[in-house]
Amino acid sequence: MIRRRNNINEPHQDYSPYPPSDQLNHRQHQEYVGLILDDDEIQKRLRCCRPSKKCLLICLSPFLFTFFTLCIVAAASSFNPRRFELKPPAPLTNSLVSNELIGQAIKLLKDEIHGSEDVMWVTSIDGRLLRTVNGRIEDSMFLSDKCSVSDRSHCGRPLGIRRLNVSSLLVVDAYLGIISVDFPNKKVSTLLPSSSPIDRLTTLHYIHDVAVVDSDNIVLTERSIKYSPHFRPYERMEHQPNGRLFHYEISRNRITLLLEGLFEPSGIEVAQDRDHIIFAETGTGEVLSYHMRTKGLTKFTENLPGLPSLIRLNQHRDALWVGIEEVRFSETGAPKSLPEYLQEWPFVRKILLSIFPSEIFKAIYRSFAPPHLMAVKYNMQGQPLVSVQGPRGIPNEHRVKNQQTICGCSSTGNRYIC
Repeated sequence: MIRRRNNINEPHQDYSPYPPSDQLNHRQHQEYVGLILDDDEIQKRLRCCRPSKKCLLICLSPFLFTFFTLCIVAAASSFNPRRFELKPPAPLTNSLVSNELIGQAIKLLKDEIHGSEDVMWVTSIDGRLLRTVNGRIEDSMFLSDKCSVSDRSHCGRPLGIRRLNVSSLLVVDAYLGIISVDFPNKKVSTLLPSSSPIDRLTTLHYIHDVAVVDSDNIVLTERSIKYSPHFRPYERMEHQPNGRLFHYEISRNRITLLLEGLFEPSGIEVAQDRDHIIFAETGTGEVLSYHMRTKGLTKFTENLPGLPSLIRLNQHRDALWVGIEEVRFSETGAPKSLPEYLQEWPFVRKILLSIFPSEIFKAIYRSFAPPHLMAVKYNMQGQPLVSVQGPRGIPNEHRVKNQQTICGCSSTGNRYIC
């Protein structure tokens, strides 16, 4: 109850229902107003505020179940990613400075082909070999008469093409093997099937490119002993040394293993002295040189601006064009590919490979592809001379072929060549 003062001069009196503070000691006052509680009361109140272990377990159970399920699925899968670390890429300066030359290229055979792998002689993802003249398809043929839409392995996937002699082309097919083609007469003969045994444990699997030493000897790269071209992103995610380098003698039908334990060897060339084999190792981002007599392996160039793919010597054989399959930027915060983002997390890569269907995973993989294209010309000492670059309108730049003053490019992701 509060009484109003009748006189303004009346001294103020405390009409609070609580005892006067001067009649209580300090502790009694604090206990009275509730500032200090005894230990039992504190524990009681804490127990009321703290969730029980059962409640906590119920709340976390969906997350724990998901985590352990992913661990079990990943552990039971056959995928085996490994930790890796790529060397820093070359900065885009000097001869590698950014330009838009590829964007100025003329598109040829638009919507007439898909997944081309050469310029004058064109291979398509549907297994066709085409001859193009002045930007038009003059003639075409299939490399297999057992091709069906439901099974691509019967259609073949021709990749590298070389001129073996005046009348024959040499084609390496990822599914069919090494093939000799008499294009005018439409005759195909298989020199070495892809299922040919290499040793007691392995057979020839995913051949990627070929180079001619002479009319009877060729060298070729096998990109993977585990995966086919359709599952190439899986090879990149695992980062295992599944690649090999071979020498093949045509007259004796004899194939010899030169190197193994390589990370995605792809494009290959024979140097002018015919003693050195130059090939791109996509998985490590390097171009290597192998001496056929001494069996020595050296680095042609290692500080590339990205991951190399197919390579070709120029017309005079005094410079090497390197197609960059995946550009890597040296700037901090620049876009990276999915394997590079997760290079130190092999278990995360294993979970991704295990839980997603192949088509969904490949769509996720492609969404991380850096939006830049490039091909670089190097001298025979491994120094960059010039680069051609462009936007993402021409995805996955693979090959550049120089004919006098004409520079052509093709890609596995396009429906045209340029």
